[in-house]
Amino acid sequence: MPVMDEFREEREALKNGTRKEKFEYFWTYYKWYVIGGIAAVVFIVSFIYEIINNKDYAFYGVFLNSYALEGEEAYMQGFADRLDYDETKYTVGIDSSLYISHESYDETTTSSTQKLMVYIAANEIDLIVGDATTFNQYAYNETFADLRDILSEEQMEKYSDYFYYIDQATADEKEAAQDDMNYEYVPDYPDSTKPEEMETPIPVGVYIDSNESLWEAYSFSEESVVMGIVINTLRPEAAVEFLEYVFGY
Repeated sequence: MPVMDEFREEREALKNGTRKEKFEYFWTYYKWYVIGGIAAVVFIVSFIYEIINNKDYAFYGVFLNSYALEGEEAYMQGFADRLDYDETKYTVGIDSSLYISHESYDETTTSSTQKLMVYIAANEIDLIVGDATTFNQYAYNETFADLRDILSEEQMEKYSDYFYYIDQATADEKEAAQDDMNYEYVPDYPDSTKPEEMETPIPVGVYIDSNESLWEAYSFSEESVVMGIVINTLRPEAAVEFLEYVFGY
């Protein structure tokens, strides 16, 4: 018997069938359409909800090679209370999920590096906080702003003892080696705390590891922690405010 004729006979027989028989027939032939339809509705509703409730950032920072502790929520709420922003339209956030290994280029390091690059390129990040080893890697790739262009004279003097410096001469040598595809070149990085030993010192970071309140909210892979303001941030004032908050000013 042709399949269509068999199908018609089943439909005719079900006209006088019980509710259970009708339901079982419907579920047998149409359950995937129902499931697909429900899934589509859930996706659309969720997508619309995200659009309606999505907020822009009043401040967004990235903490590399760290994880949040119990005091993180209270710590960030204290900072949010300092900022003058419309909470119905904006939010404040810290991403502490990125981990970059210095030993091997594993899957986690790869995905974290890519995510960080995308965020920087999209002008999403205001500042980056990380262990000194990781910070150095990005500092010599022109990731951070010259603090002399952002901080006031008073602030420059206030944080002068905590500055992290790079030598622009070393950065230029590294860039030239990369342009020449000289993969054997290993930069001789100078001491970041001794600008007097550099040819062209530039303050691009601030050591913040001495601030106990920060360590009660976050744990880092190294004891030496540096904060830098991303060179293309659209919210430099918020980044400076966070620096002030970390130091308790």
